[in-house]
Amino acid sequence: MKDVKRTTSPELERTIAKKHGELKETAQKDARHFAKDNRPVPTDTNLDPYVGSIRAEYQKLILYTHQFLQPAALSAEASRMVRDGKQKLAHIASEIAKRIRENDNDSYTLGKMNIRKFILGAVLALVISLLVFAGETAFNNQAFQVTGESLIFTLAMSASISCGVFALAHIAPLMYKSAPSDKRKRQVVLGAGSIVVVLSIALANLRSLFFSQELTVSPVYFVIINLFLFAVSALCSYYLLPSREELKEKQEGLKLYFAIEERKAAIEKLEAEKIKIETEIDEKLKQDIWITNYSATLSDYIQKLCRETIEEFKKTNLIHRLDRAVPECFNAPVPDLEKPTVA
Repeated sequence: MKDVKRTTSPELERTIAKKHGELKETAQKDARHFAKDNRPVPTDTNLDPYVGSIRAEYQKLILYTHQFLQPAALSAEASRMVRDGKQKLAHIASEIAKRIRENDNDSYTLGKMNIRKFILGAVLALVISLLVFAGETAFNNQAFQVTGESLIFTLAMSASISCGVFALAHIAPLMYKSAPSDKRKRQVVLGAGSIVVVLSIALANLRSLFFSQELTVSPVYFVIINLFLFAVSALCSYYLLPSREELKEKQEGLKLYFAIEERKAAIEKLEAEKIKIETEIDEKLKQDIWITNYSATLSDYIQKLCRETIEEFKKTNLIHRLDRAVPECFNAPVPDLEKPTVA
């Protein structure tokens, strides 16, 4: 447990100090009053008839302090929180252990499927394709500027063309992988290649018109660049993205992977809740310890003040007595005030 958080009550301490000052004045007044008649008489062995009312006021002050701080109620609340907290922590620990066991079992099964490599490959292919898509959109934008339309229009046209090429670059490899025969594979390559070549030639001619006012550039170079960008996307898709059959094979693994990630997130949430409950219990126990100790300290302090006031009564009484005698009860020990117990 960390250091106990210390809080005091200046209001309560001011009340104690004020009451002590009043009782001290009362003790001095009573002492002078009894001294006129040489009381307590020298043979008196009981001081209580003379200072009993003062002791009673200090006893009330101890009870007031106890009621003000309410250590018993706080202890009961802390005990209840600890009891409920232990139940919650046990439940949380059980839930965490359950999810860890499930993750261990699924991780063992998942390890044979190499799903992480599968996911990383797919993500890498998409990232590269998106970069190519962005570059191709910017590159093709120049071709549509010859129309004299606004920048937003030309960017929209360029993005539409690039999006189509992007889709073709991923669909063609999937069709190639799932083709039932070599002839069908050749048809996929020829069909996709023809579409890209025709589109690249058209864009290259438009781009050449855009540059024709400043310098002469052969459209062939632009065709090569477009074909290169398409080839990069297509090869990434072919080697990194799974086919339909591979996707079906990995489907169960993907379910396990996402289930594991979901459980990890749940475990983190449960761990955070566990720390929160432990912190709340710790704070409540620290508060309970401090209030209990603070209440006991103030009770001891009031006991000390009571003794001081009684000694002040004795001293004042002796000063003002006519017989100069010291009553026997002045040498007797003063009984302690009662301290409330913390249930």
